[in-house]
Amino acid sequence: MEFVLGILTSGVFWAAVAALAAVGGLFLTWWLGRWHREQPLTGRSVDELPDEKTFVDSQEAAINNARIAISLCLHTVHASDVNWKAQRINRALAEARKRGLTVRVLAGTGQGQLPGAYELQEGNDIDVRLNPEMLHSDLRFLKVDAAETLVGVANTTPAVSSYLPSHSWALLKTMALADALEREFQRLWISSAA
Repeated sequence: MEFVLGILTSGVFWAAVAALAAVGGLFLTWWLGRWHREQPLTGRSVDELPDEKTFVDSQEAAINNARIAISLCLHTVHASDVNWKAQRINRALAEARKRGLTVRVLAGTGQGQLPGAYELQEGNDIDVRLNPEMLHSDLRFLKVDAAETLVGVANTTPAVSSYLPSHSWALLKTMALADALEREFQRLWISSAA
């Protein structure tokens, strides 16, 4: 009995459980993506969104409709009290995590990230990683399950790496582009500072 209690109170045991859960989430995302690729796509493969509000509305709806996994890749992860966008998206991410979904957020490094990262990670049990490469990226995207990808594009200044809001937004309806973004997310996720 002491042996079993020792294992259950061991950090190694719970780390192994978390790793298995993460692998299971990735498998389900892959499986759903494979299923979705077999579904025919009709019409245009990229729908431009007219403005930032529509982009945030679309992100929030996609997060709320997610069934398995959410991957969010952005320049800056803001705390909810910073602006209306962060308030809505952070709340939707927290509710998705409460529903048991795998939620991963990848953002640039720096002091400005800490309040938002802390809010999501410590307050809502969302896996957040910071990667300095994101400070020089003009691409921000949300991938929900394997079915929906929303993209925002900004003109960053690589030498300065200061935050600039997105100026162009789109919904991707093509699995080839969505898969390419997923591979980029995985590369950045693995190479990031945990």
